[in-house]
Amino acid sequence: MQLIHQQVQLLLARRELESVFDEGHEAGILRPAQRQLAQGLFAVANQPVSSFQLARRRVVHANTEMSKTQLLRLARRNRVAELPLEENSGKHELVGYVRVADLRLSEGDALQPLRVLPKVSQKEPYIAALVKLHNAGETMARVVGENGQTTGLINSRTLSEPLFRAES
Repeated sequence: MQLIHQQVQLLLARRELESVFDEGHEAGILRPAQRQLAQGLFAVANQPVSSFQLARRRVVHANTEMSKTQLLRLARRNRVAELPLEENSGKHELVGYVRVADLRLSEGDALQPLRVLPKVSQKEPYIAALVKLHNAGETMARVVGENGQTTGLINSRTLSEPLFRAES
């Protein structure tokens, strides 16, 4: 009974929010892009981040033994902006990531700067994961299951896309 009551409350709140969006648009204080962004955020905010993760095996990654030139070649071939890095110990553990832009700007052939790969629980809500990435100043994070194992990866681009796919 309580679940039905919550669902009714959520439906009414959503309708009220849509009414506010309509009024804001009519009054000229809310532009269509702003409305679409807000609707997209509300549509996905509480979904688990696991719904947005990329399976680890589907993400191009490199190892820490690769040179800057090899990393740039791999990134260009696969058209990616960042590469997660595995330790070359045979355990295939992710130790961080590099951004292609940072590699291009760095001097020499050293594998710097290595960026931290924050952990996000697969049960964490979408909005919490997006805020965590933003607050950490990172563009990529690994999604971990209850056992601490990496189940996938997320990046800010992948998390941003659903915000602009909301139905009008």
